[in-house]
Amino acid sequence: MTDRWSGLPSDWEVSSRFDGGDGGCGEMLLDMRIHFRPLCSGARVAVLAPGEGAPVEIPAWCRVTGHRLLEANPPFYWIEVREK
Repeated sequence: MTDRWSGLPSDWEVSSRFDGGDGGCGEMLLDMRIHFRPLCSGARVAVLAPGEGAPVEIPAWCRVTGHRLLEANPPFYWIEVREK
């Protein structure tokens, strides 16, 4: 069994991780909303999203929600929680 997080860039400082699983983006984005809700402003989250739509959906979700996409290195995305 391989570690799904083994390819996470080592220079990303993260306070939380979110595994989007292998399902579709719709459900994953709803789950991300739940995951991000209690996090403090400025928290940095590593998101694992291997779905084929993620390179388009994750940046779009960040624009809509106000969170800042710091870096994308599919299937990993580094996101900073917006000011609350």
